[in-house]
Amino acid sequence: MGDDATIEKVGPPEKVIDAFGPELVGQNVEGQVTDMKVGEYEGRTYYFYELKVPHVLITATAAGSRLYLMTVSGNGMSFPFVLNLLCSGFNFKRVVCIHILYFGHVLTHL
Repeated sequence: MGDDATIEKVGPPEKVIDAFGPELVGQNVEGQVTDMKVGEYEGRTYYFYELKVPHVLITATAAGSRLYLMTVSGNGMSFPFVLNLLCSGFNFKRVVCIHILYFGHVLTHL
């Protein structure tokens, strides 16, 4: 891919989650993806996934010569709290909040 990697060069959304999902959640993700979207933010394409094993959000993008994958997970009780906490100021803020905007999760700290 060289120094101009894009997520599209890595593969389509379905192939990316099939290839990297098991590494991220520790099990097969076949049949576990409840939502999948493609979005663009500041000129970069992102793939967004929502899985139900346990409740997991995965965001994937590429830049330079690297692939970036981020996961956020939690149970039904803690998940909204974790998302609010992340969107209130941690380094993951931009990617997590972009993900939340694409999936429409309702948060108080956007």
